[in-house]
Amino acid sequence: MSRLALAEIVLRSDRPFRSVTGIEPWMLQLVRGFGQGLTARAVYEAARGAGQLPEGFGPDDFATLVAMMVERGYLEVDEAVLQGVD
Repeated sequence: MSRLALAEIVLRSDRPFRSVTGIEPWMLQLVRGFGQGLTARAVYEAARGAGQLPEGFGPDDFATLVAMMVERGYLEVDEAVLQGVD
């Protein structure tokens, strides 16, 4: 019997510059959470509550992941947040 398996997950962006980054399969749920209009904190808390984070992956690791995703153009920060407007 043949089985299909997820072999590679790659994030791609053309802005602010071309970027391609491979991610671990468990990170896919985190990335999907951002497409739902949630804050980074809400994405982390939902993943933590659902037991989707590997042991030892804490808030600092998550913040590093979010910063990398913003830096490479995979996530955009709401301008109101940058200006301190609620």
